[in-house]
Amino acid sequence: TGLSSLYDSAELSDVCLIASRDEAASDEAEKAASSSSVRKFPAHRAVLAAATPYFRALFAPRANGAPLAAPGASVRLRAVAPEALEIVLRFVYTGEFEFSPDIAQEVYEAAALLQLDCLLDRLRVGMSTCIGAENCVPLYLLADAHGDSQLKEAAYTFMRAEPRQLADTGALDGAPDWLMDRLLSDECLRVQCETDALYTLVRWAAADPDARLIPARDKLRWHIRYNLISSDLSTSTSTSSSSTLALRMAASVNASLDCLLQPPQATSSITTTSAASSTPRLGNRSRLLYLGGRGGRSWRDDADLTAVDVMDAWSGEWKSMESLPSRRCLFAAASADTVSSQAVLIVGGESDGMLLDDCWLMDLRDAAGCRWLPGPSLPGPRAEHCLVRLGGCSTDGGAGGGSVLLLLGGLGQAHEPAVLCLEGPDFAEGAWRQVTTLPACRRGAAAVASPDNSAGGGSCVDFLGGLDAFDQPSRSWFRYDPLVNHWRRMPDLPAPLAHFGLVASPDTGALYCLGGGGAGASPSAACWRCDQRRGVWDQLAPMPAPRQRLCAAIAGAEIFVIGGECRPFLDLGHSVEPALLAAGVDIYDVRAARWRQMTAGGGACPTEPQPRTDACLLAVPYV
Repeated sequence: TGLSSLYDSAELSDVCLIASRDEAASDEAEKAASSSSVRKFPAHRAVLAAATPYFRALFAPRANGAPLAAPGASVRLRAVAPEALEIVLRFVYTGEFEFSPDIAQEVYEAAALLQLDCLLDRLRVGMSTCIGAENCVPLYLLADAHGDSQLKEAAYTFMRAEPRQLADTGALDGAPDWLMDRLLSDECLRVQCETDALYTLVRWAAADPDARLIPARDKLRWHIRYNLISSDLSTSTSTSSSSTLALRMAASVNASLDCLLQPPQATSSITTTSAASSTPRLGNRSRLLYLGGRGGRSWRDDADLTAVDVMDAWSGEWKSMESLPSRRCLFAAASADTVSSQAVLIVGGESDGMLLDDCWLMDLRDAAGCRWLPGPSLPGPRAEHCLVRLGGCSTDGGAGGGSVLLLLGGLGQAHEPAVLCLEGPDFAEGAWRQVTTLPACRRGAAAVASPDNSAGGGSCVDFLGGLDAFDQPSRSWFRYDPLVNHWRRMPDLPAPLAHFGLVASPDTGALYCLGGGGAGASPSAACWRCDQRRGVWDQLAPMPAPRQRLCAAIAGAEIFVIGGECRPFLDLGHSVEPALLAAGVDIYDVRAARWRQMTAGGGACPTEPQPRTDACLLAVPYV
């Protein structure tokens, strides 16, 4: 309070700071200090010198005994916004700082000039959490100019994840060619197809064709994988994809940009690997995480219960990752990404016949290696449940507007009706709490997040099938709307199902039910699709083999089915027949409406993990 009152009253001030927006402001303008772009701030040399190395060097005596700025002299800070300097001085005198995105970049410039590291740290945290399409490029250039690698990479991560959005909104118009060179050459550029990468280049060049055509044609074009652009850019628009149409429209801005639609010709002076690559970018590919489950020949064989295997969805190649913290099956898993991490969360399940209540997270971006770290435990043990992540939702129970995880159904001491919620973005620090109850208790059901067109396009949770309290498979379909904390009944499933696969198309919202079975029922090979606009279930081509207790995930336009049982465990009284586990990976192409067996990119069968059941499968994009 003492320094605060000293600053407010300007009492005992012995230096005057003059802030000017204009770097070339005249001395007359600074003396007048009458315009909004120039302001004077009385201050105290001792306070400023104690706070920043900049003023300490300015006020300290030099070799000849005289400081650079003598007592009573004015210090001109050109190209510093007066409003920004006022915030900096308030922080120096009081330690108070309230982050505002509107002026954050100007305050950052002032704090960097004055070498005020403690304020820079606060600004970096605030700016990293409010990166968007409109400011990611300016923030990247700002951080690059000041050598701030943390803020720079945070801005670049957003740019790499949303190139099409940045191109559509013109956010990349201010990007220099060296930044576009880094972006387009990035193996992890998140594009739906390579046409989007070319579209990003053309839109950037169209913003200033005279200055950008040469670098786009001679350098940046080499990063585009033209052989992966499926649509012929010279065909009629009636047969072209939306990406191709947008690309053609962008090129029509200037006829000289037509050269970018054609692949460059190799020369001896230019060498590149990306132009000739036939492999999709990692950003256009997903990896499948296959976690836990039961393996071997019988229900009580503990083989591979801790295994975590990863498959590249394009190449079909498998590799192993850090094993689960303990053997488990009948658990649930979901993505738990945050701004700075790409995490996977597992919760509950069964191990050696005992139900579990623990929760674990693994950060796939951890530079020190992917490790499982403990998370918040459940209020009680649970198995055969579902876990769904929703983004930007809220409930009457008080879940905020960020991401949440919802845990539904399952078996604890009995059938569990409580729906539990874990709030993000930091799932590791949260606590599970009840937000609602199920309309009907189920175990072995399936749940997925999908858009609800009738509720304005918000995300809802679809909860389908499962075994009821009498262990009979159900046909029920319930939909939970977290915005109003309300359940409603949807059209029944075409058949009673439990322990089946369920995925939702990210493009259309259509639901796909795959395989399944029930108490005493034989595994099914049936595949059903529900167009939510019509509310009708359509039967699709059956899976190559029947499966129940399977895993399913969707990556792009392909549905991956793995694991499960072709024949259930049978107790015949005098003998038992172990479950026959399904081998191989079956893939359903949503666009072509047909099934195929997984093969590696070169055509050979991939090496796959030992068959298992009651496991989890997640599709995770490369980052």
